[in-house]
Amino acid sequence: ISTQPSWQRSSLPLYRNPPSALFNTVGSRLDISICHLLASPKLRRTMHRSRHEDCLPLDDESDNTSDSDRDSLSDSSDDEADTASDTDLDKPLEEVDSNTDDDDDLFDDEVRHPPEYYIAASANLDVGRLRQKRYRPKTRGHLDWVKEHYDQYCTYIREDPVQCFQKVSAKFLYGFLCWVCDQRRGKGGRRRPGIKHTSSLETFWKWYLMVYRRETGKKIDDMVQVHGQDLVKVAAKEKELDDTKRESATMYVEDLAEYARVLLATREMTFKLGWLRIQLILFCQLAGITGNRPEALVQLRYRHLKLTLIRDHTHSRPRLFIELTAEFTKGFLGMKDAYIPEIIYDPTLVLSPHTFLLGMLFKVQAFKSPSIISPEKLYSLNVLDGMNEQQLPLKDELSDDFIFCQVVDTACETACGVALARQLQLSSDSVRYRMKIGGQLTGFAQVTKPYVLRDGAAKALNESPDVSDSMQNLILQHSSIETSLKHYLDRNINVDVQNIYRGQAPQRDLMRFACSMRRSIDPRRPRKLTTEQSASVN
Repeated sequence: ISTQPSWQRSSLPLYRNPPSALFNTVGSRLDISICHLLASPKLRRTMHRSRHEDCLPLDDESDNTSDSDRDSLSDSSDDEADTASDTDLDKPLEEVDSNTDDDDDLFDDEVRHPPEYYIAASANLDVGRLRQKRYRPKTRGHLDWVKEHYDQYCTYIREDPVQCFQKVSAKFLYGFLCWVCDQRRGKGGRRRPGIKHTSSLETFWKWYLMVYRRETGKKIDDMVQVHGQDLVKVAAKEKELDDTKRESATMYVEDLAEYARVLLATREMTFKLGWLRIQLILFCQLAGITGNRPEALVQLRYRHLKLTLIRDHTHSRPRLFIELTAEFTKGFLGMKDAYIPEIIYDPTLVLSPHTFLLGMLFKVQAFKSPSIISPEKLYSLNVLDGMNEQQLPLKDELSDDFIFCQVVDTACETACGVALARQLQLSSDSVRYRMKIGGQLTGFAQVTKPYVLRDGAAKALNESPDVSDSMQNLILQHSSIETSLKHYLDRNINVDVQNIYRGQAPQRDLMRFACSMRRSIDPRRPRKLTTEQSASVN
């Protein structure tokens, strides 16, 4: 038996596009490579070290998440109980050495407490606070914000907040909602726009229901909840809130291809390291493919990543799969795994996450095998006879590092520069800001943000005959299909209803383009104030 590692054994080379054709788009050629972007002078000067524990983080980005995400309200669904272990509890302890002389050694680590200890623990348990442990930090922040408003209102009307929870009524809720709409001051007396849209007041009401259940340990009375829904409409009309439909957008795969092409080529948006440009495009690709929320993606670590060569029985060469385990997703459906096969025969690799991810992995020498140091080495591997997969493990020391990380400034005696800090997570706010600027450079009229990719994924899943409702719920982490229909289904009808009505073949491509973000691209659209406009503002 050969002692040579399996990943070093001879095999057939895989088909691979030449580096010069790394990004060939239809009708144009983009002569740019990931290796060139990653190998910037600053990166060559600072990336020779595998880790940068001695670098002080200088993160100027806010860690506060935006209130615009719609699905933070869905955390109220009940978590499914953990499945029982398959361990046979009646099986004797066969692992114990039968020759042990002193059986008391088996119980040396046993913790013994008096009965009063467990009685006190049972008495001190606050059952009403159990549910909030299942909320994500972002959701808990929203609920605490609503609770602060509730306490302020009760203080303003000289009532006890606890007693108001107990005797909640439609009259109390109406006054509370009207008071919330009138608030124009935030923390520290700072001015804020306040609630301007009816949909915002509806969201506030849903958060209040969650706060009520968290504080009292029970749901609000059904009749009071029905009255509350009517009160929202009455208060919105009384305060003249905007009831018009908010502008929304859905980024289709064709929109993403154009968006990624601009991000690769633009010089108007600069990055301290080429790594940041590459990881931003990789983020957009994974957001569209997996449909994950931005907070779940930025928390991905290298331990959540697995690369495997899987035998393709229709071809002589194996396919490289990326397996992602999204750990920080909605809890009631648990973690989900995504399997992404490699794009090989395609007119462009700008939509291939393998191209960008492998560029990042090779830059940090992430593979455990010392021989996998380049694409040529990787694609010279094959699957052993009699097996269907060949795993490509990563280094153990990278397990806790973030895939989407920050860049910090470094100051040394000889030179100053920047360095990757893989132990620092990239904030979702930073991704939102970069995506917004990238959308402006592309020329989109709509605001580009992470959720336009999630909306595009939801629409593609909903239109695919290969995806059932239950599978769509699992991918998007929804408790029911109604969530997708209510919040994710594009209200723009992108089917050719005229030809369908006339019994003719629908113009699918034309209608898809007419409802896409690419339709609004206008290079002439200004994105900065002129000198005169800036002077007038200042």
